[in-house]
Amino acid sequence: MIDIKFLRENPDAVRENIRKKFQDTKLPLVDDAIRLDAEKRAAQQECEQLKAARNKLSKANGPLYGQLKKADEAQKAELQKQIDENNAKVKADDERRDEHDCDGSHKNRFLLHM
Repeated sequence: MIDIKFLRENPDAVRENIRKKFQDTKLPLVDDAIRLDAEKRAAQQECEQLKAARNKLSKANGPLYGQLKKADEAQKAELQKQIDENNAKVKADDERRDEHDCDGSHKNRFLLHM
């Protein structure tokens, strides 16, 4: 098994090693592994951004709930609307995180044996 960091940094050395072992059929796997690693890293980065946005929205709801308790009827409707909008954004972010499998429940590992 090859370390993905080594593969990412030295794809030519890995390809040469495959050629030396006369396993030319595995050469396309190097490019596939690099491509999948890049996709995984991009998805992880987007997941982190979604988590940050979700945390920011959740944190913004705290003071709104406090104001909601003290507000009169006219203000309550507006505050509740803001809270509902924030909650909808949080739910949308959660759905996008699920699309990217941010919790890692479905491990996307690409093992390259040589």
